[in-house]
Amino acid sequence: MIRFEGKKRTKSGTLNDFGIFENSGKSHILISHDLQKILYSNKEFNETFSEPKKEKLIHTLKSFIESNNEKEAQILDAVFSYVHIDVVEMKNGENAILCSLSHRHEMPFENYYNVLFQAEKVLNFGSWAYNPKDNILKISPGMINLLGLDTTQNTNLIPKTLDEYMEWIHPEDRGHLQEKVSDLRKTGELFELSEYRVILKNGDIRILQSTLLNSKVMKGQPLIIYGLIEDISDRKIMETEKTKYLIQLKKSNDALSEFAYTASHDLQEPLRKIEAYGNRLKKSLGKNLEENSSRYLDKLIHSTLRMSNLVDDVLTLSRLSSSKEEKQAINLNELMAEIEDDMEETIQSAKAIIKVDLPEITGSKTQWRQLLQNLIGNAIKFRDKNRQAVIEISYTNTTKLEKKDFLLKPNINYYTICVKDNGLGFDQKFENIIFSPFKRLVGHTEFPGTGIGLAICKKVVENHNGHIRVESQEGKGTAFYLYIPKN
Repeated sequence: MIRFEGKKRTKSGTLNDFGIFENSGKSHILISHDLQKILYSNKEFNETFSEPKKEKLIHTLKSFIESNNEKEAQILDAVFSYVHIDVVEMKNGENAILCSLSHRHEMPFENYYNVLFQAEKVLNFGSWAYNPKDNILKISPGMINLLGLDTTQNTNLIPKTLDEYMEWIHPEDRGHLQEKVSDLRKTGELFELSEYRVILKNGDIRILQSTLLNSKVMKGQPLIIYGLIEDISDRKIMETEKTKYLIQLKKSNDALSEFAYTASHDLQEPLRKIEAYGNRLKKSLGKNLEENSSRYLDKLIHSTLRMSNLVDDVLTLSRLSSSKEEKQAINLNELMAEIEDDMEETIQSAKAIIKVDLPEITGSKTQWRQLLQNLIGNAIKFRDKNRQAVIEISYTNTTKLEKKDFLLKPNINYYTICVKDNGLGFDQKFENIIFSPFKRLVGHTEFPGTGIGLAICKKVVENHNGHIRVESQEGKGTAFYLYIPKN
C-alpha cells in the first residue's frame, strides 16, 4: 500500500530530533525537497539493506516521487507492505520528503511454495495469479492437475493468458465470467465466489469454484490478482441428489399424512357404530344380561372408546406434522387461564394447585393449547394421591451453558419454560422413550390414555424450532423443560 500525502506537518522543528525514528520498527528515509540529498536514514533501513540495495531503493523512491511511475510502484510493493510518503517542514524552514516503509516478513520462498503445492495435492485445489494489464495468467501445479493436464507433458496446452483459459470454460458459462472479470478490471473490486463448468481435453465436464483472495491495486487499477480454484463437481452431484431425496421425502411424508388423516377419519365411523350399538344392546337387554355377558359388553364399549381416542390422537399428530398454521403473538398467561377454565372440573376434582408465570411468544395458539393441556393433564393423571397436587409453570432466559448442552443455536435467544409437578415421577432412564408414540410406562387399565400425548408435545415444540427434555425422580415428581425461541 502506497500513500503519497503531499502535506506539511504543522509542528516545525520536530524532525530535527531523529531519535523518534530509531525504535519505530520501520525504515525511515529523509530526502531533500530537490531529491538530490539523503538527509537522514534510520538504523532499521541501514541494517536491513546492503549498500547496493540501499542505493537501488533510494533511486526507485526518488523516481516514484518524481514521476509516480507504475513500474517503480510495483518494485516498492514487492519489497514493502506499506509505503508512506510525506512532505514535511524542517526547523530551518525548508521542506523535505519523509519516506516511512514497512517491510514484508515472508517465509523462505522455496519452502513456502513447496508447502503450498503439497497442500494443493492433498486437498485437491489449485491457485493462480493474473496480470490484467499484460493479460498474463500463471497457474499452479494443483490447478494444472484440475484441468487434467500433466506438468511434464503437453505444456503447450497449459493456459498462459485469460483468453486461453476462457477456451476451457463451457460456452454457456463463459459470458458471465467474462463480465465479472471486466468489472474487476474497471473497479479493482473483488467479486464473490464464482462457479462455472470447464470442458477437459478428454471431453469430461467438471464444475470449478474460483475464489479471489486479493489484488494489488494502483490508481484504482488491479496490477496482480490472486485466487484459489477448487473442483466441486462431486459436491454438486451430492447436493443435487440430496435435493431430489428431500423432494421425494416431502412427497412421501405428505402422502403419509394424507393417508393417516383419511384412515383416521374413516375409522371413526365404524367405531362410533360399535359404541352406539353396544350401548343400545346393553340398554335393551337390561337385567336379562348375564353377569359375564354384561362385563364382556362393558369391555367392548370401553375398548371401542379407547380406540376412538387413539384414532383422534393419531389424527392430531398427523395434522401437526403437516401444519402450516400462521404464527401469531401468544400471551401464554392468558392462554393458561383459558385452559384452566376448560379443565376446571378435572382440576377441582384432583384438588390441584396450579401456579403460572409465562412469557409472550410467537407461534400457533392451537398447538400451544394442545401442548399445555397434555402436560397439565399428565401432571394431574400421575399425581401422588397421598399429597396435594402442585403444578408450577414458570420461565427463565435460557443460559449459554444450556444452549451448549442441548445443542441450541448460539445466536438465537430462547426462553426456558418449565412445567413441574410433585407427582409420582418415573425412572430417569425412560426420559427418551416417553416422547415416542404409543410408549407407556404404565398400563392403560390403571391410568387411561393412548400414549401419544407427549409425542404431540414434542412435535409442537419442534414445530416452533425448540427443544424439549424431562427430568424425573420416582416418588418426587417430574419437570418438563421447553426451550423456545423468543421471536
